[in-house]
Amino acid sequence: MGDGSCERERLALGELQADLVFVRNYIVQLEEINRMHDRDIGSMTEILRTRMERIDVPTMIRKGQESIANLERFQSVLERISAIGLEIREISTQVNLLSINAAIEAAHAKEAGRGFAVVAEEIKKLSDRTRKSVEEISKTVASIGAELGAMRESIEDVQHRIGEMQDFSEKIEQSVAHMKNVSSGNLLKRFLGIVVGRSDRMTQLIRSVFSKA
Repeated sequence: MGDGSCERERLALGELQADLVFVRNYIVQLEEINRMHDRDIGSMTEILRTRMERIDVPTMIRKGQESIANLERFQSVLERISAIGLEIREISTQVNLLSINAAIEAAHAKEAGRGFAVVAEEIKKLSDRTRKSVEEISKTVASIGAELGAMRESIEDVQHRIGEMQDFSEKIEQSVAHMKNVSSGNLLKRFLGIVVGRSDRMTQLIRSVFSKA
């Protein structure tokens, strides 16, 4: 009877020892998993931070704002050029009218006004060339203005997207930090569940041993 009791105690102690070894090994594995998890999370966060540092968002936004300011100054210059072109066109129109009046007067003077008629014709030609040149300048100014407007929209769009990238990166870092906390909590919860289960088993074995001692 005594030998049977000793055998049961020996078997129970063997099971207790096996449970303790299992818990110890699980703790080691848990620590290793947690280290790997922290390393992976840290690497992911570092990659994101490095990428954003390379992009240098504040500098890009500042340069974009400077570019927009330069475009606005250039646009202002074009507007002044366009205004001057309108004045030149008005002057050209007046000169053209004067040349027509001069040609009429030269025709009335007949032979005596022939030389004056030649001058009036040349003035008219010059006025026509000036008007055409002003029209070309106006078209060019309008085209450049449209290009500047498109460039400004592109710069503003890039700035907006850069801002979105920065916000997205910050949200990812927050999500990664949250994931790290949640994963660590889940690992700890699993570990505690196993330990509690093994502890209950060990308590039962101990009670069994002492109840039959």
